[in-house]
Amino acid sequence: MIHDVDRSLANWLGRCLPAGVAVRFAGPRPGWPPHTPLVNGFLCDIREDVSMLSADLHHLRDADGRTTARRAPTRRYRLRYLMTAWTNDGEDPTEHELLAAVLQGGVAVQTIPADCLVGALAEAGELVPLRCAPAGEKPVGTDFYTQFGLPPMTTLDLVVTAPLVPALLPELAPAPSEVDLHTEPPLARRPPAAPANGDKPRGRITER
Repeated sequence: MIHDVDRSLANWLGRCLPAGVAVRFAGPRPGWPPHTPLVNGFLCDIREDVSMLSADLHHLRDADGRTTARRAPTRRYRLRYLMTAWTNDGEDPTEHELLAAVLQGGVAVQTIPADCLVGALAEAGELVPLRCAPAGEKPVGTDFYTQFGLPPMTTLDLVVTAPLVPALLPELAPAPSEVDLHTEPPLARRPPAAPANGDKPRGRITER
């Protein structure tokens, strides 16, 4: 699922950025950037979003309404990317212009456009929320990139909440054609016992 988020984001970012700007998803390392201009997304955090988590199994049924398979509930995960822009001195567009293009694109949409989704995200058939610079995220210190031997970088948070559809559970056994409860035939009806000590016979009570 994670690589499908990368590819879907790359499709969307390609619409937001100027022509000729590369998009990559990799962690910071000495010797960056490999080429410019470049917008890079570093996946720094993955957490489950339990706000819509269901405990019920999902039943897949055939045309007759019989359950043919079962699947555990869809899980959703929150992926946080640190977006950075890389350019050479005096190069056009500048780093700030590239980050501004990403921010402008994030303001224009609330979900990744459906025609940008690929792989498992497209198959899930769900909206994939996208937030750009959301409030409440723990800020990244200015020394985050310097510890990799890189200059201080401006980062822009991009947060995606993506579904993860579990695999089908083991197949159900086919429905039985016959059901044998192993019941015995009813006992022959016996006449009621004679009243003892001359008591009068009791009347029959029939419940309907």
